[in-house]
Amino acid sequence: MQAKTLFLHIGAEKTGSTAIQSFLASVPSLLRKHRYYYINPSHPSWISRSFDTRSLHCDLVGEHTRPIDINNIITSAIDLDCDFYIISSEYLYSRLRAVKDIKALASFLHKSFDRVIVIAYHRDACHLLNSLSTEAIKAGEATVWNIKRCPYNEYFQHALAFESVMEVWSRYFDDVITLSYDQAIKDSSDVKVSFLQAIRLVDHVDRAKLSVSLTIHNARITHLSTILISIVVCTLTVFPDLSFETRRKTLAVARKLIALLQIVIPSRLQKNFNPFTSQDTAKALAIASSYK
Repeated sequence: MQAKTLFLHIGAEKTGSTAIQSFLASVPSLLRKHRYYYINPSHPSWISRSFDTRSLHCDLVGEHTRPIDINNIITSAIDLDCDFYIISSEYLYSRLRAVKDIKALASFLHKSFDRVIVIAYHRDACHLLNSLSTEAIKAGEATVWNIKRCPYNEYFQHALAFESVMEVWSRYFDDVITLSYDQAIKDSSDVKVSFLQAIRLVDHVDRAKLSVSLTIHNARITHLSTILISIVVCTLTVFPDLSFETRRKTLAVARKLIALLQIVIPSRLQKNFNPFTSQDTAKALAIASSYK
């Protein structure tokens, strides 16, 4: 029987994971042609929430929290008789923070695959902080007035402590590849090329296909979407006593309006909002260095 290899892409968040997932989902025939299979049954959190004993997925609502039969998903994928399998979920890095959860994931995957290769991207700390802060504001979890407190909460600290986190993953996975998101963008202007090189598939892919990505990554910000974002953020700020659920629903409505109008919130927005300086980043990193 041919050995089964799994490429386990764990993020981290804000390092192009969505672009990678979008591309992989768009070329199933190409992957199968070269005996690869992208295991992608639902929302990217499908695998991490199966091992998250700390219930950090409680903020993922609706279908994202429905029970999922992970054993059946893996078994069905292996029955397709491919040589290489891919799982991509940035939530593996951000949500599996307990050592026992990572250990349980490793034990489970090693029962099904002969080899598991973990792939993780890291990013310049200052750029990462600014990108995460933009997302926090979009989600209503912070405002432009209190965003500077965020680097000291557990989520941001975990994101910044990349080396410490990957040291834990290395205890339970023999093959761990860490790559620089910034270098990938510098080398090819596209993190997808870097990822395909890591899984040894880049030579088989038509470079034109690499342009496939979510609209959100290519859209241009418009005056109307800027106004809408500003109104939502100001509303959530003026009414600080709104419950977390109300704030989230308000953001959800705004996002649906934007989608209906074909106006999306691109990642470029962060270029217009960079609250963290190199000095702020240095302070946050100093604290993250002791993160456990």
